[in-house]
Amino acid sequence: MKPFFEEEYFEETFESLKASELSISAVQFEACTFKSCSFPRAAFFNCTFSDCTFEACDLSSASFGASRLNGVDFYECKLMGIQWMNTHDVLFSASFRGCQLDYANFFGMKLKKQSIIDCHAHEVSFQEADLSGADFSGTDLARSIFVSTNLQKADFSEAHSYSIDPQINKVKGAKFSFPSVSALLEPFAIKIK
Repeated sequence: MKPFFEEEYFEETFESLKASELSISAVQFEACTFKSCSFPRAAFFNCTFSDCTFEACDLSSASFGASRLNGVDFYECKLMGIQWMNTHDVLFSASFRGCQLDYANFFGMKLKKQSIIDCHAHEVSFQEADLSGADFSGTDLARSIFVSTNLQKADFSEAHSYSIDPQINKVKGAKFSFPSVSALLEPFAIKIK
């Protein structure tokens, strides 16, 4: 059963909806709230989410092909394996707090000043992304990929388990905290006592 029959939704609240492998296209959601919804492997094609909030939702392995996300907040959501780079890149704006983002892909995206705070983000690809001014405070970034990534003025305060090579990434003005900052020296094979 598909939970969405209209083409547009405004200021609606959707709670505890469950639809595995949901498939919808060309639906617009504005100022909507999704609470405790479960949409694993959902396909949102050419949809628009504007000023929406997702709280404690499961969107693992969902796809957002050609969809627009503008001003979307994710709180304590399960967002594993999402290929975010397939979204419509213009005006992409989303914040993540306390989310599980493992195996996600943000390859080449413009994510200036985005918030990825207190998240579990293992093996996430940020390759060639523009994350200048982004906030990674408190996020676990184990085995995440930073290659040719713009991290200028990004905040890694209290973030941990990251491996960032300052020779192949732009890190000018980025904030790091001790002891995790020592990971920046790994490419130089320097021993710290």
